Parts: sequence; C-alpha cells; structure tokens
Amino acid sequence: MNLIIEKTHELHKDGKISNAFFPPLMKMIILISNHINEKFIHDSEIRKELTQMNSVLNPLGSTTIQKYLDEGEEKGKKESKKEIAVDMLKDKEPISKIIKYTKFSEKAIEELAKEYGLKLNHSK
Repeated sequence: MNLIIEKTHELHKDGKISNAFFPPLMKMIILISNHINEKFIHDSEIRKELTQMNSVLNPLGSTTIQKYLDEGEEKGKKESKKEIAVDMLKDKEPISKIIKYTKFSEKAIEELAKEYGLKLNHSK
C-alpha cells in the first residue's frame, strides 16, 4: 500500500500525473485498499497505515484519506445492515423487528423485499 501511494505521489510530483487527476486517483487507491481490507483482511494495522497516509496528502491540498476511510466505513455499515435486512426478510421476520435492528424505514425494507423478490411479514 505504501509503495503504491509513494509511487503515485512521485509520479504526480514529476508531472506525470496531472493535478486534476491526482486526487481522484488517490481516492480510488484508498477506496480499493479499504474495500480489500474490510472484505478480506480486517486488519487494524492497515487501517492505521491508511490513516497515516493522510499526512502525505494534506500538504498537497488534496482531499484527506480519512474522509475516504470514513465514507468506506459508513458504506460498509449500510451494506451490512442491508445484508441483515435481506436475511431477516428471507427468515420471514416481522417488518417491525427488521426496522428495530437495522433502523431502516418501512419503505426502505419494502424496496429491499421487492428488489430481492421477498414477501413482507407485517405481523408483530
């Protein structure tokens, strides 16, 4: 990870990566790394390393890595809740219980049920 970021930074500094393309490129690198870490590795050291990279980017005036880490973390939470809601729908759990555990609105759960072709259980 460090090697990729350092090389990208070096290419930017040498003018081989434009100022306009550099921030989105870094965002992609961070999001991909964060996704791989969350889905396959779950390593707090990698997250710490990604957070430390924040100091590399700040002097360049580009967007901070922490923002992308936070976005990735939030997206991961939403995806986890979605998976939980779908599993609960498959298990025919009452919609009130799904709302309680996922904090999704009834409309969001209805949309998930429709998306996955699942029936809603309106009992309490």
